[in-house]
Amino acid sequence: MNLKIAIVVFLGFIAFGLGLYGLSVRGYYPVIAVNYHFISAAAADKYYGSAVNYLRGTIVASKADPAALDDKNQLEEIRRAVLDKLVENSLIYQEVKAREKENLDEKVKKKIEQVGDLDKLKEKAGVVYGLTSDDFVNLVLIPEAYREVLQDDMLSVREDFNEWLQEVKRKAGVFVFKKGFGWDGQGIKIMPQ
Repeated sequence: MNLKIAIVVFLGFIAFGLGLYGLSVRGYYPVIAVNYHFISAAAADKYYGSAVNYLRGTIVASKADPAALDDKNQLEEIRRAVLDKLVENSLIYQEVKAREKENLDEKVKKKIEQVGDLDKLKEKAGVVYGLTSDDFVNLVLIPEAYREVLQDDMLSVREDFNEWLQEVKRKAGVFVFKKGFGWDGQGIKIMPQ
């Protein structure tokens, strides 16, 4: 009987380890924690890829040298800006969820509908950002809608959004698990290695 239990426990550990390995390979591990809300490597990489695609397209359209984006320092700065944007998005989401308890989904839907022809926008987003239509909605449109809902709410009570954002960043518990980056109370910084 003890041998059977030992084998089951052993196989359980192997299955658990393989499961963790599978999750980590797919990027389902945190790169940042914002007030105990995690941002996954998969989300950060997707956002980073869309930023690089957008900038590469802008450079090509302006007939500048696309090799400018191949510089390691430029790519590191883009990654820093992406991580900083993801922290801001998380802080905004946490605040708007706390303020708008009843009809947040409805307000977000209205903001997205104000964009106009959503199908045409999704199609163009694939070209410009290199994202699927669902990723474009989840990574770009929804966070922007949360920002606008919060800004509207703050405007109605005469709060300054930018002052609020600076203050909440200063107070936020942000932990960066991505090598080469850190948090200084104002934003993501590139750390010397």
